[in-house]
Amino acid sequence: MATKQQPPIVPEVPNDEIDLRELFLAIWDKKWMVVGVTIIFIGIASFYTSLKPTTYQSSIVLSPPSEATILEINKEGIFKETKDSIFRRFLEKFTAPEFQVAVFKDKGYLNQLTQDFQGDFDENLVAYGFLKDFKLVDEVKKKKGQEDKFFDPNRLEFELLGTDKNLIQNFLNDLKSAANQKEVEVLDEIFNSRVNNELTQINQQIKDLLEIHQMKIESQKITLKEELEIARELGIEENNFKKMQSNQSNSLNLSIGDNQILPKWYLYGANALSKELDILNNRKVDSSISQEIIKLEVRKSRLNSLVPNFKNLQLIVIDKLPNIGQPAKSKKLLIIAIAGVLGVMVGLILIPILNILRKEKEIS
Repeated sequence: MATKQQPPIVPEVPNDEIDLRELFLAIWDKKWMVVGVTIIFIGIASFYTSLKPTTYQSSIVLSPPSEATILEINKEGIFKETKDSIFRRFLEKFTAPEFQVAVFKDKGYLNQLTQDFQGDFDENLVAYGFLKDFKLVDEVKKKKGQEDKFFDPNRLEFELLGTDKNLIQNFLNDLKSAANQKEVEVLDEIFNSRVNNELTQINQQIKDLLEIHQMKIESQKITLKEELEIARELGIEENNFKKMQSNQSNSLNLSIGDNQILPKWYLYGANALSKELDILNNRKVDSSISQEIIKLEVRKSRLNSLVPNFKNLQLIVIDKLPNIGQPAKSKKLLIIAIAGVLGVMVGLILIPILNILRKEKEIS
């Protein structure tokens, strides 16, 4: 009798697949929990935004110096500045955090912000906290109907955010004025340095000219003294020009060598040489040297009379004064929307977790 074969036993494999229908029904069953969690998140976000103070925005638009200002700076020939060089140095100060903090403290803004503080605090931390929202606007747009000749593409707009609308406006004004004043001080320093350097060079040139002239005079005096000594030793007191003229018809032979001239002691004699020596002793400068020295002295006098007049010079053009802070674009709706999305996500994550915990409790 044939034995009946039993079918092979297939072990049960746990089904790890997610039943979407079951998941959807679970979510639908717990929909009010999702709504509740979302409402809680939105409520917390709304409460947070209601406590947050209003943020204001103030801005200032700056342009490089005018051509008239550059001409005024360069008119004496001490400077060779350009609009770009002045504007670049100004912006280096205007945007430097260390300079901004110094203005913040010097102008009393630190005291205004910390007058209600209790205990010790970090002054730099307060200052940098105030300045953290200072930035360069990406692009200064041309106003509608504005002609091209009145629009400078090099102008820049800076803005500052803060909770005190008057404070941020006043700070931008003070920051601009302080940077302008610092650039004026830099121009003064450069002016004085260059004038002093040129005066030093002129004095040295005059000194060199006088020394060269004096060396030339001394050399001439030595030569004259030697000629005078020879003339006196030979007894030649008067010049021999008349003798040479009276003997033109006769033959006058002097053996003095090829390409040589008659010596001065013979031609001029002791009296003339002595007179010339006296003139050299009393001479201060030659006419040629004197003219050069006069030119240098005139330039020196001109430099000494120059007084830097940059104090009241407005180097930077303000195209737009800082306005009283206007409310900045609020992020309240964005914060609430993000909170709502997070609430829905947290609610959806809680549903499977709660189902798993419920099943484990039923099994146990």
